[in-house]
Amino acid sequence: MQVDFDAKESLLVYTIDGVIDKSFMDELRAFQSRLEPDQKLRVLVIVPQFGGYRSFAAAKSAFLFDSKILPHLTNYVMVTYLRWLQYLIKMIGLFFPKIEFTTFDLDQRELALKWLKK
Repeated sequence: MQVDFDAKESLLVYTIDGVIDKSFMDELRAFQSRLEPDQKLRVLVIVPQFGGYRSFAAAKSAFLFDSKILPHLTNYVMVTYLRWLQYLIKMIGLFFPKIEFTTFDLDQRELALKWLKK
């Protein structure tokens, strides 16, 4: 798992590869504290594999992170081969029309990043 934030680009890139644990979510939440109240954000999530959550605390932390980051989002891209995640992201996009949600296959990371920076 990896988290990178480029403040100049307002770009958050993180990788989920396996089971999400509370320490990973703590790292994401630490990033969140660096955001300005009205700062807009673009997100690229890379998911080679997803094994669920290690604990209820990790799932709760993920939900809290997602709910607090939504007001900042302008664009959200997920790069994965997992079709169910791709469909989920597209469905979420229907509920938030002011945010651009899209997905790319795992071998299209550069194309996804280019789309995100457009």
